[in-house]
Amino acid sequence: SLTAMHTASSVSERIYNVPTYLFAECLIAAIHNENERAREIVSKHKQGNAVTVEDLTGIAALTLVTPTSLEEASRLAASLVAPATKGSTELPKATQAKIFFDRVTFRFLANDPERLSDKRLLEPIGIKEHNGFLDLNCFAEESWQRQFQLSRKDLDDISAFSEDDLSSTDRETMEVIRFAAETNLLFEKNNCFLCEFPANQVDGLPFMLPMIFTEVMSLEDQQDYEHYNQRLEQAAEQISLLADYVKLQHEKGYSMPGFACDKVVEMLNEGFCGDSVTAKKTPFASRLVTLPESVPDSMKEQGYCIIAEKIIPSYTKLRDIVANCRPDSALDDSPPGLHRLPTGEEFYVAKLRSQSTTSFTPQEIYQLGLQRVATIQEQMRYILIHKLSQPEDVNPIQYMREINEQKDNRQFFYGEDEKEICLTDFTKLLTEAEAACANKFNILPKTPCKIIRVPEHMEKGTPAAFYWPPSLDGTRPGAFYANVGQISAIQKYEMRTLTAHEGVPGHHFQLALAAENSDIHLIRKIEYINMNAFWEGWALHAELLAGECGFYDSDPYDWLGHYGDALFRAARLVVDTALHCDSCREDGGFTRAEAIKYMNENTTLDSMDIEVEVNRYITFPAQATGYMLGKICMEEEREKWKKAGGNDVSFHDFVLSTCGLPLDSLRSSLAYAASTSG
Repeated sequence: SLTAMHTASSVSERIYNVPTYLFAECLIAAIHNENERAREIVSKHKQGNAVTVEDLTGIAALTLVTPTSLEEASRLAASLVAPATKGSTELPKATQAKIFFDRVTFRFLANDPERLSDKRLLEPIGIKEHNGFLDLNCFAEESWQRQFQLSRKDLDDISAFSEDDLSSTDRETMEVIRFAAETNLLFEKNNCFLCEFPANQVDGLPFMLPMIFTEVMSLEDQQDYEHYNQRLEQAAEQISLLADYVKLQHEKGYSMPGFACDKVVEMLNEGFCGDSVTAKKTPFASRLVTLPESVPDSMKEQGYCIIAEKIIPSYTKLRDIVANCRPDSALDDSPPGLHRLPTGEEFYVAKLRSQSTTSFTPQEIYQLGLQRVATIQEQMRYILIHKLSQPEDVNPIQYMREINEQKDNRQFFYGEDEKEICLTDFTKLLTEAEAACANKFNILPKTPCKIIRVPEHMEKGTPAAFYWPPSLDGTRPGAFYANVGQISAIQKYEMRTLTAHEGVPGHHFQLALAAENSDIHLIRKIEYINMNAFWEGWALHAELLAGECGFYDSDPYDWLGHYGDALFRAARLVVDTALHCDSCREDGGFTRAEAIKYMNENTTLDSMDIEVEVNRYITFPAQATGYMLGKICMEEEREKWKKAGGNDVSFHDFVLSTCGLPLDSLRSSLAYAASTSG
């Protein structure tokens, strides 16, 4: 059965094996950047000295109630973790915006142990027990419904504040929480519980979960390894719960398309539960190979045992259920989009709102994509004619497709024995990009960006590169992951664009500066809402900006690579909407074959990449639209900013200082800033 969510009663004494009053006081202190005070309380607790209610000033300030005992403090804190649940106390309404923001932030983090691990807010204080836990409620309908209850509560709390009484920064923060709540309620309205595909081959839980273990968790002492093994136990349970969810989806008519089921089964067999997979070969075991001297070998053997006896069987259960839930092969040629599901088209509209953070309709996005595709193809034709002396009637798609087929040409591709060279080249390009773009920014991140190879178990389902942000405590740098496992997919003439996108001045500038920004509330730095369109829009703007700074000027092929990337981002607008909404075209929704055909005729991607991309749009709907929609917003707003008397530097400083906003909110904030700056 699906695991029940937190209630105030269930955490009224302890949460994550920590006394609730202690956990809450430390998390509140971390939110307020009062780590030294919290460390003193933790030290007092660990030394056996009694913590008193006088120490718990954070709980008193946030609940607006002064506790008279530790037991009361824990009950009050439990009402912050799980308001309006069994055993909760109705707290006085927040009268200050900061208290409201703190409460929402506290609730969000306290219910998400994986995010706590990723952000490393509590570890510097001396609290690490949450690292032994995972969210086991994420596939429970009760938990899903609970989010809507909280959204309505947040909107009710927001209504008590007047915008006129808020600073511009607080207005933005309030808008972030409002947008999250209103968008969340769209999914309730359209009964979308079973519309997600959390086992998908692109960013599905089975393939992303290991990164919590391999990349996120800090392992330094025996306690850390005890938490690691405890979390392994929970990982087995989480994957088992996912398998139950996939089975329920199938029973209710919400199965993944057949091709996705086939790919997931293949990837599970190869990395997690096939005949040749042993405990030591799974990604979960990679951190157990070499232990610090202070950690006994028994920790290693215990971990291997959990993987063998619990993790692999859970993955086997998932694989078998995905295989058994595959739709009949007779449906393989049918349109695979969301409109085939009982509430799929309504879900897609909500998903577009969530992923694009705009009010564009599917039909508007489809038309916008067609226009952009035509424009970018003309830009490519210009480079070919004027920089590479090609004839006037040159077809840029055909020309680049022929280049893409030259896998043995070292001008354009690496050899199988050059994977380390590729990683070194990315490192050099990062340094070069920093120098090229520095004069377009007033504030640069202090946190470094590190080039890391994509883990082996993720290579087949992962694009050429992705970025992982730094921890908030500064102990983990930003990471640009390069997928050199499939080295033939990395085109040298696209590496500069990729560097600008994932690294500098793209995601690294954006997310490292957000982590370092002490002027805005923490809730803006912990991915409280999906900022996909802002993040990816900024990254595409960074690609364009790098070109304006001369980063592509040394080789016309680098410009072609840049435009080639922009082209398939524009084509995504067409394909994503035509797949999931059957009213964008007169002929109805795209089949998978029609989507592949459109990409083949209108982008420079090779056939393998096109198939991967189309598969992604089908199982990860709306996400891909955020890139180009975000870029268009950045382009339009930069032009307005300059017309109002600003420049690139001030525009970039303002946009990055927000740490991310819904695009509609970003437009409003930029307009307000431009009108009041002079």
